[in-house]
Amino acid sequence: MAFFVPVSAVNFPYVNRSEVVVSFFSHSNPRDKPFSQPQEVRSVLSAEEWQDRTTALWNHFARYTWSKLQRIYLTSSLFISLLGPILINIIVNRIFFANVAPLRFDASDEEILRRISLIRRAHLTNFIIVSSLLLLLWVPYLTYKSTGRKRLEVLLRSFNEADSAKGNMQALNWTCPSTSTFQSSAVILIQLPVALVSASQPSLFQQEAYLPEYIQKPNAPQAYAAPPGPPPPNHASDMLNYGFDPVTKAPDANQGASKQ
Repeated sequence: MAFFVPVSAVNFPYVNRSEVVVSFFSHSNPRDKPFSQPQEVRSVLSAEEWQDRTTALWNHFARYTWSKLQRIYLTSSLFISLLGPILINIIVNRIFFANVAPLRFDASDEEILRRISLIRRAHLTNFIIVSSLLLLLWVPYLTYKSTGRKRLEVLLRSFNEADSAKGNMQALNWTCPSTSTFQSSAVILIQLPVALVSASQPSLFQQEAYLPEYIQKPNAPQAYAAPPGPPPPNHASDMLNYGFDPVTKAPDANQGASKQ
């Protein structure tokens, strides 16, 4: 299955949408379920061309990126590269120094020179074996990955040349940023020419158009509102009832005279 995500205009010098991101997954084969074609490239590529190209790309990734045998080989090579030099060093030391007694304090110069020569031979043997082991493990893997990368570049270059032959308005640029053996996905970037984008960019009212960002955002959580408390007491009315002036807080003479 492939997902087509419009890239934000902030990341690119063009105001209009200038790139389409196509994601391939190892569990989704376009031969079983064809990938839906993006709206931006429908005026440039036919449905048959889109199906042929996505199938060719998926087959390439399945062979050079998602291979289970390649993952097993890479995992085994990592473990052997970590543990192999340690085991080789132990074996070489046992072979060269198994029956060698420690040097005495009064050892002669010839004995010291022979011991130094023996240590150098052991170190050289250890280095040659470890280097040969690492080359034997990693040269085939790196060669295989390099071959896959070159074939992917040739495949994408053929797509670009075929699109360039149609004219400048339809010159798409197919690129692949990077691939990983331990990932089950791969990304292909299709860069659109500015003239094609401005001429065939779908509006928000067309079917299958991308929704604006403010529509796709989730609803904001409701803010917490404290429950209303009891109303504050009215001390002024209480003072008037008991014959006090609320301003001076002194007994009201008029109210006292009226009560008399």
